[in-house]
Amino acid sequence: MNIEDSSLLLKDLDRPIPREVLEEASVSVPSIARADAARIEEHQQGGILVSHLPRPEALAFQRALAKSGHDTEVVADRDMPKLHDSRQVQRIELRGESLVLTDGMGRERLRAVADLVFLAAGFHHKVEGRTHVESHFDFSGGVTGEEAPKWVTTREYREEEVSLFRVDFFFWSEPNRLHAPLAGETVVFFQNKALRLRDRDGIAEVIRSLGGLLPPQRLNSVLASRTAGAPFPSLASYENEIRWRFHRLKTGA
Repeated sequence: MNIEDSSLLLKDLDRPIPREVLEEASVSVPSIARADAARIEEHQQGGILVSHLPRPEALAFQRALAKSGHDTEVVADRDMPKLHDSRQVQRIELRGESLVLTDGMGRERLRAVADLVFLAAGFHHKVEGRTHVESHFDFSGGVTGEEAPKWVTTREYREEEVSLFRVDFFFWSEPNRLHAPLAGETVVFFQNKALRLRDRDGIAEVIRSLGGLLPPQRLNSVLASRTAGAPFPSLASYENEIRWRFHRLKTGA
């Protein structure tokens, strides 16, 4: 990371910038192609429009967006919050003023709600590579020909977008970050009830329950609104919103 590189942040997550405005503003930024506006528009849900821009270009982008009435903030990349590495848990249980978080090996961690710094949850998309296998009889030799039909197996690699859900807990004390991911046919337990990705009512209950543990400024948008909302386009976008909110907490914005 260049010490002078910067990020451009939204000042208000509830006021996204239209693609055509981003396209017009990108003309002022040599490092951003007009075609990049579609990706920036999609990922602005996380609050960070772009990162790793030379500071003069970030300021030029900011000025161009301001002409269309969109206020943004330029922050040096070195000053943007970094997220801790995370440890995975499978069970979440609320017991009064405590959280009991249990991993897949059955190891329990008893954490005080007062030790929570921040909570986040939400759906996000992920592109996964999958191999599709198909088998069929090959009758190219003819049904009555001398060659018997052949059993043929073909494999085709495809990239598919899947939807995942996760909850992240950030604490003052170590380990500072724990998360519970829900994908495909995996299971997470909340209050001793098994949850799967298709159990939207159960996930809604998780969001409502966890959203009441902290004040809104220490929750991500999903938990603050107590609704799942639109899925984040990627895990990076989901985590960017957390970093965006940590920055706001640090600066008192």
